[in-house]
Amino acid sequence: MNLTKLGKILTVLVAALWSVSISAQSISVSGTVTEKSSGYPSLGAAVMVKGTTNGVVTDIDGNYTITAKPDAILIFQSF
Repeated sequence: MNLTKLGKILTVLVAALWSVSISAQSISVSGTVTEKSSGYPSLGAAVMVKGTTNGVVTDIDGNYTITAKPDAILIFQSF
């Protein structure tokens, strides 16, 4: 195998690995859950990433922060 072919193979391999690492990255999403009828913060509401076991509960002010992939769907449930 000559050096030019090896260089091309290495370039393709690095590009493939780089794209996999980018797609696996997560982001931090923050917000506030409020009651629809009153507009007051919803203490103890569940915020889940659809299709996973990743979830958090809102604090006393209805705030949450969760880590998810950029294309994730969040599900909110108030008890």
